[in-house]
Amino acid sequence: MLYTALVLAAGLMLTVLTYLLFFRSMRLLIEDAVARLLALAVPALLVMAVVAGLIGWLVAGRILRPIRTIADTANRLSTENLSERVPVGRPADE
Repeated sequence: MLYTALVLAAGLMLTVLTYLLFFRSMRLLIEDAVARLLALAVPALLVMAVVAGLIGWLVAGRILRPIRTIADTANRLSTENLSERVPVGRPADE
């Protein structure tokens, strides 16, 4: 959620900055063109925020999967058999 909020905030700031720079440099620009720019930028920002949220959710799930497995195993072992140990996989280089 934090990652999605940060992407959304950065995208919003980028959209506002682009709008200000574009409007400042093109004073003679018709208001319709500026409205079209915003009409295209806002949906694009929302789509990117959703995509960023999904990617963040998938990455967080993948990173936290081993922690969930260890916690589930520890809970199961503590209720069934206190003498059993949590299996730990070791890297091949150690």
